[in-house]
Amino acid sequence: MAAWMGTLVYDFILISWGFAMGMVRMNSGLATVDIDIPCPHKDRSIPLVFFGSGLLLLGAFCGCLAIATPVGMVLGLPGAQTSFVEVSQVVMAFILYVALMVVFSVLGIGSIRARRWVRSIMMSIGWIWLLVGILTLPALVPGIYQMLVERSSPIPDTSVTGLLILIAIFVAPFASILIVVPALFIWFYSRPTVKKTCEDRNPLTSWSDRCPTRVVALAVGLVVVVLALLPQLADPVVPAFGLMMTGWLALVVILFVQAILLILAFWLIQLKPAGWWCTMAVLILVVMDILVMLLAGEPGSKLAYDWRLWFLAPVSVLLILYTAVIRKSFGVSMNKMLQVE
Repeated sequence: MAAWMGTLVYDFILISWGFAMGMVRMNSGLATVDIDIPCPHKDRSIPLVFFGSGLLLLGAFCGCLAIATPVGMVLGLPGAQTSFVEVSQVVMAFILYVALMVVFSVLGIGSIRARRWVRSIMMSIGWIWLLVGILTLPALVPGIYQMLVERSSPIPDTSVTGLLILIAIFVAPFASILIVVPALFIWFYSRPTVKKTCEDRNPLTSWSDRCPTRVVALAVGLVVVVLALLPQLADPVVPAFGLMMTGWLALVVILFVQAILLILAFWLIQLKPAGWWCTMAVLILVVMDILVMLLAGEPGSKLAYDWRLWFLAPVSVLLILYTAVIRKSFGVSMNKMLQVE
């Protein structure tokens, strides 16, 4: 138990270190621009405060979930014996919600203060959020349809039109969260007037001015994977080239992968060519691992029909293509870029 708690502390310190290093880079500037000229564009400070307040509300919601997760387990099972896996799942969910609370809170404060780096990060999160929503929303429809059919089977007068209306009603909240919200983030933070407002209110050159948004999106995607791996620490299972690692070995592998992905994210933001090459190598290894598992599994086995593998395979290939497209962004070193500026 003590060793398991030690791994949780290590993972929490690792995530906290990543956020701290990110904030140091966000608030550092290597050059200043002392220009005080009236801006002809429309000021977007009030909308920035509005969207920043929305991000703070998301952070507060994640904080409420972090509190409700352990409280719900205690209140829902009074006097009941909970297994080690159940407790670990609650702990990992708590850490995940706390991490999301910190991320949304930092982004909300940055938006209210019109920081330059908020645009790049929010556009990256928006696109990742939107793509996940586009891929996830169609998968929810069959489950909702099956649930409604089972619930309405005792009622003989249930029509197809009624079921479709009910499906639309149930899908609408998910569509709003998965599609509408990220689309609003992309639309707002990509506007030129928002960029100009952030530049006028913060004349210091930010790291986001030197790092293209398409590179920031890949770095943010790696951080998202790190957060997505947190629930896996509760009951670690790592498939690797046809082998299934479980227990402490799988736990160490997941922690190691999280640390590597955080390092690669910082290297990408710094436009280090090594970050690009290592990220490409990791993606290629993931695709090879998935192909080996799919080919090694028997036609009737659960592995052959595991939707996660069939989902990750094309996504990983698309990520490889995307990483190859942004290769030209790493052709110029940071020193040369600063000399040009």
